[in-house]
Amino acid sequence: MLDSIKSELHLRLNELFAEAAVDKLAGDAEGYKAKLLKIAQVSDVLGVATKITYVNINLTDDMEEASRLS
Repeated sequence: MLDSIKSELHLRLNELFAEAAVDKLAGDAEGYKAKLLKIAQVSDVLGVATKITYVNINLTDDMEEASRLS
């Protein structure tokens, strides 16, 4: 019985990874973060330590912005 529960958790975990990937590709940052938190919670139940790190980078070309303002 415990093996079937563990298998179900692993299956749901795989589904969450797939859904998180779709959210990431679609640019849904909130959905992506929510899925990562669920993955961490399920992993904790399975006894797997997790650490989520977010990295955001916004690049702008100041020269292009300046030319549009002129």
